[in-house]
Amino acid sequence: MRKGLLRRFGERASDPVVRQRLENELTVIHQMGFDTYFLIVWDLCKYAQEQGIWYNAAALPQGRS
Repeated sequence: MRKGLLRRFGERASDPVVRQRLENELTVIHQMGFDTYFLIVWDLCKYAQEQGIWYNAAALPQGRS
C-alpha cells in the first residue's frame, strides 16, 4: 500500500494531505467491511497481470450498472 502511494504520488506521498486522504479512504473501506474484498480483487488483478491476462478493474460511474 505504501509503495503504491509512492508510485502514484511520487514526492507528494509524504504530504500530510495525501496521507490523510489515504487514511480516510482506508477507514471507510474498513468501516464498510470491504477489507477482504479489496485484498481478493488485488490478488486477482496481480495474478492476471503476471500471467499476461487482460483485465479491467475500473469501476462503473455512479448511477450506471
